[in-house]
Amino acid sequence: MTTHYISGMMDTGLIMSTLQWDIIDLAGHLRQERLFVSSEQQNLQGLNQKVVSVSSRLAQLAWVTAQQRDNLNRLVVARPDCTPAICCQKANTLETTIFVDGYKVLGFQVGWYKNDD
Repeated sequence: MTTHYISGMMDTGLIMSTLQWDIIDLAGHLRQERLFVSSEQQNLQGLNQKVVSVSSRLAQLAWVTAQQRDNLNRLVVARPDCTPAICCQKANTLETTIFVDGYKVLGFQVGWYKNDD
């Protein structure tokens, strides 16, 4: 009976030792996974910022292009209020347009008055 008890203790000790190593190994894998997830989150945040920046620039270019098209149409139709000199001046102004975020100039409260129709 003594031999069986000692053998059982050795098996229990071996199982505990293996379990501890498994837990240590699992903890290491979890740390690596956490670092990977954190790195991917940072990469996604950077990509999101680039998307926002490029989208904003695209919207600005689309607006300028629409204004230039309107300017050209006025010149082609020869509207009396749009002489070639005025069209050239407007085209030059459009080329040097500097865009500023509205909330920076008008303040955050302007969003409260926005009409969501």
